[in-house]
Amino acid sequence: MPSGFVALPPEGPSAPAAADDAVPFDGWYPAASLARLRADMRIATDVPDTRLRDAAMAAMLAVADDLADWQAVQIAAGLMTLADVSDREVGGEKRLVVLWRRAVSSLVKADLDESQRGYDTKNGSVVGTELLDTTIGDHRRNARFAVRDILGRSRLTVGLI
Repeated sequence: MPSGFVALPPEGPSAPAAADDAVPFDGWYPAASLARLRADMRIATDVPDTRLRDAAMAAMLAVADDLADWQAVQIAAGLMTLADVSDREVGGEKRLVVLWRRAVSSLVKADLDESQRGYDTKNGSVVGTELLDTTIGDHRRNARFAVRDILGRSRLTVGLI
């Protein structure tokens, strides 16, 4: 017999204080917004802002490391920010800024999913864990694709059997 008890998820993403929202990087790459990360990647409010900030900083460092040689060429050409590299826009934003944000947010989500498994994947739920592992892999793939798009490289990955 149903109990009538309904557990609702936490309310939508928590909005950090304006002063705490931005995670600046080095000035060449754009800052990350904690509120935007929460909204874009559907990050629940049970992830504290400090944990989200740490994941964002780690993701920004990882993506910047992947782009370090490319960035050096751009700086040598006199380009002062990522947004200066290309005039192409999508949705009113510079294409490369959109790709940077996608790479960073995908790595943030993968990191959080790896380190903070949901309730449905605990207590031996192998199916839930396998589904989550696939999602983590998808987020890492999306980050890799975004970096390759910034670099102007093919997305094709070939593995030998």
